Amino acid sequence: MDLQAIFNLHADQFMKMGLPASLQVKALEKIIDSCYDCSSSLTIGLIRSSSDDEEEESNKELIQYEISASQDLEPEQDVYLIDNWFTFPLRRFGKMLIKDLLLLDRVEQLIGISPLGGGEEVSEKNGHCEKHEMKPVDERIEQVYDHMWKFVGSYSMQTNTNTVDTSVETKEEAMEPVWYFMDHYGTHIGRSIDSDETNVRIAPLIFIPTMASYSLMWITKPIGEGEALIQQHTYALKSESSLLRSVQMLPWTGMPEFEEEPPLHEPNWSEVAFHRSENLPIIDKQELPLHFYPEDKVITVYTENQHVKSTLNSKHFRLIEPLSETGDSSNGDSATSTGEKPSAIDIKADVLFLLEHFKDFNRLREMNKFVNQFPGEHVMVCKDLLAATLRKISGDYFEQPDDKPVYPPWFQKTYNLYYELPRFVHDWEKRVENPDGPDMNLWILKPWNMSRGIGTYVTNNLDQIIRMCESDLPLIAQKYIERPLLFFREDLDCFVKFDMRILLAVQSVKPLLAFAYNQLWIRMGNIEYQLKNFFEYERHFSVMSYVLGVSFAHSMKYEVFRKKMETFYPNLNWDQVITDSHLAIRQILEASVNQGLYQLPNSRALYAIDLMVKYTDDNELQPVILESNFAPDIGTFIKPQYYPNFYNEVFELLFLNKWSEDKFTQI
Repeated sequence: MDLQAIFNLHADQFMKMGLPASLQVKALEKIIDSCYDCSSSLTIGLIRSSSDDEEEESNKELIQYEISASQDLEPEQDVYLIDNWFTFPLRRFGKMLIKDLLLLDRVEQLIGISPLGGGEEVSEKNGHCEKHEMKPVDERIEQVYDHMWKFVGSYSMQTNTNTVDTSVETKEEAMEPVWYFMDHYGTHIGRSIDSDETNVRIAPLIFIPTMASYSLMWITKPIGEGEALIQQHTYALKSESSLLRSVQMLPWTGMPEFEEEPPLHEPNWSEVAFHRSENLPIIDKQELPLHFYPEDKVITVYTENQHVKSTLNSKHFRLIEPLSETGDSSNGDSATSTGEKPSAIDIKADVLFLLEHFKDFNRLREMNKFVNQFPGEHVMVCKDLLAATLRKISGDYFEQPDDKPVYPPWFQKTYNLYYELPRFVHDWEKRVENPDGPDMNLWILKPWNMSRGIGTYVTNNLDQIIRMCESDLPLIAQKYIERPLLFFREDLDCFVKFDMRILLAVQSVKPLLAFAYNQLWIRMGNIEYQLKNFFEYERHFSVMSYVLGVSFAHSMKYEVFRKKMETFYPNLNWDQVITDSHLAIRQILEASVNQGLYQLPNSRALYAIDLMVKYTDDNELQPVILESNFAPDIGTFIKPQYYPNFYNEVFELLFLNKWSEDKFTQI
C-alpha cells in the first residue's frame, strides 16, 4: 500500500485530532519506521519521591516525574511518536495483572507507586537498611486502580476508525472505550486547560493497516530548553461551563470549590419524544378494547430473533421469512423495485417481532399489524430516562421537592453523569465529610442504553468516574447495593451475589394488562461476595455469558433456586419478595405511562425486568429494580433443560389472550 493510500485511511483521524496538515505525512512515516523519538528532544526529571511527601497519606507512595524540553522547540516543527505500550479493556485489566506479575511491576513503576508493604526493618548505626515485604497482589492491584486514572488515555474503535459492522453486539462493543498507558514520556506530561500553561497536544491514533494504537504529540507554542511540557486536556475544553471544566480536571487539580449546590437535570420530555421520531396514529378514546386473534386462525409471524425462530412451534403461529434479494419467497411477499429485502412494515405478517426499535406506528395501525413495542417505551428501557421517570413519582405514595430527589425504596439513587456530573461530585464530597452517614461512596456506572453489561463497572474511585465520563458512552451512576441477599453456592462453598430476571408480557399499558412469567431467571457470581476488589468482575457481577476470560455462567432452574434459598434462609418469606417485586414493576409501568409510554391497540411487548434483593437499614428484605430491557436475550433460559416452551406461552398470551395462572401472574 503506497503512502497516499495510507494517508487516505487516516485523514478523518487527523482532522478530528487537529494535527496540522504539515505534520500528517511525517506522522505516518514515523509510524511505518517505528521512530519513537521523544528522547531526542525531551528529558525525564524526578520531581518528588515517596520520602519527600509528608502532606497527604494517599500520595506518600507516589513518585512523580516531569517531562521537559532538552532543547528549544517550535510549533509545527515536528511531530513526536509515542508508544502506547499497553492497551487493555478495563473489564479484564485486573485479571491481566493477576496473571502477569511482570506487567504489574511495570505498571507500578510507570505510574510511580511502590509495591512494598510493611515488614521487618533492619537498621545500622552508620547507615540505614530497610527490608520490606511485598504487598499482597490484590492490594497492589487496588493501588494501581487508585492511582492510574491520572495517567491513562482512552479511545473507542468506533470513534477513531469508523468501524462498521451490521451486528448490534459489535456496534455496542466498538463504543466501549479502550484504555492505554503511553510510554514514560507520554505518561508524565502534565495536563491543564489553561491556555497560558499548555504548550503541546497529544492524541491517540489507530494505524489502520495493523490496527495498532499510537499517540502523536506536537508543539502548540514555543518551548524553551528546560521548560516543562503541559498538554491540553481537550475533553474538558469541550465544556462551556467553568464549573464542569473544573470538575473534569479534578484528577489532576483536586476537588473544586462549590459556591452553591449544582442543579439536577430534568429531561425535556417533548424533545426526547421528538428525537425518537415515532409516527403515531390518532386513537379514538372509544377504541380502547383490545383485539385478539381467534384460536382457529394461524397467525403469521416475522421475527429477527433467532431464539423465537428456534422455539416458536405452537400450532397457532407460523413463522415467515421476507423475500431474498433474488425475489424468491414462499410466503407471497412482493419484491421491492430493487430486489432488496422489504422493510419490516412491508412484510406480509400479522405479527412483527423485532429486535430494533420500530417507529412507524401510524402505518402499522393502518395495516392492522401487531408489533412487539409500545410507542414511548424509551422512558422505561433507557436507564437514564427510567431514573428520571421514577424521580417524578409523587402523590399518596411518594413526594419530594424537585431539587432533593428521593427514589422509591425499590430503586437506587441515580445520577445522570452526562448532565449531573458537578452535582454528583458535590454530593460525593458531602458524603466524604460525613463518614458516619448511611451512604458510602460506592457506585455502579452504566451506559444509558447498552445491553449485556457493556461499559458497566463498580467503583469507589472518583477519579475513575470522571475519566470514564470522557468516553462516547453517556453514563449513569447508581448507588451500589452493598448488602444484597446472597446465594450459597455449594460447589464453591461460599455465598455469592445473584440477580433475577422477571419476564413481563404486556398486552396493554392503559388499562394496564401486564403478566409476569412465574419462572424467574437467576444469574449469579463466581467468586465469594465481599466489599473489596471491585475490579473482579466475577465477584461483583452476575452476568457471565458475554464476558471473555470469565468462568462459565452457573445456572439452575428457578424452582431449584427457590428451594435452596428457603433451605439457606428458613425464615425467608419468598412469596412476599415476589409480591413486592410485582408491585414495583406495576408502579414503573404506571409512572412510564404518565411520562409518555403510549397505549396503542396494535402494540404488545415482552420486557425483562432485572432486580436484586437487598437488606434495608432495619434488616428487612427489599426487592430493588435494576433496569428494564427491551428485546431481552434469553437464549439460556429457553434451552431444553430449562423453559423451552416459553415463547409459545408468551405469544399465546399476547396475541390470543390464552394463558393460565400456573404460568403467569397478572400484576
